[in-house]
Amino acid sequence: MLPQRWTDKKKELIHSSRVTTGKVLSVAIESSKRKPDVFVQASAVGYYGPLGEETIDESHPAGTDYFSEVCQDWEESSTTVETLGVRHVIARLGLHLTMEGGFLPRLALPIRMFVGGKLGSGRQYYPWIHIADTVGALRFLIDNKDMKGVFNVTAPEPATNAEFTKALAHTMRRPSWFAVPGFAFQILFGEMADVVLCGQRALPARLQSEGYVFKYPMLHEALQDITKT
Repeated sequence: MLPQRWTDKKKELIHSSRVTTGKVLSVAIESSKRKPDVFVQASAVGYYGPLGEETIDESHPAGTDYFSEVCQDWEESSTTVETLGVRHVIARLGLHLTMEGGFLPRLALPIRMFVGGKLGSGRQYYPWIHIADTVGALRFLIDNKDMKGVFNVTAPEPATNAEFTKALAHTMRRPSWFAVPGFAFQILFGEMADVVLCGQRALPARLQSEGYVFKYPMLHEALQDITKT
């Protein structure tokens, strides 16, 4: 299934669903007699906005585009849990590598049909992460009681779209010669195209400094594992 164009109504629905959910959860925690030990909030590295080849860690400020604003408001909607003595962890997630959903099956389909290739310039960075490391990192953040604040949950070696596509095609034993021009995505999907054509070179600086060991730190090994079935 292709991504849908972001209409004003769709954008408002996305924004309100996140912010309302955060506020409702905060109120529920505040009114509960037994508070949880930790509140883990799944955000996204889209928080930082499209920044080209600039490397980004958790100290980088927020972007100014629509997706960044959604992430900011979503994260801020639950800050009151900290005043209640609840440990608050914000996991800014990257692009999960799994064939069960998300972006990878969409990217793999044209490659499987021999019409795959880079999207737009191909220079945009994909902050990917194997689904096993997503789960592992979240367990690490939950189990270690000193962990709080913001963590980028991405692999330590982000890849450009061109590098990612080439590696995926090699793993699938397919060529990757068919490039899709960026303007075609802009015409079809409007603002939504920025998710595909822009990216973030986000690094898991805090996860690594706290001692998390990635099971799949390198892209080729991660794709081999994901596509082997």
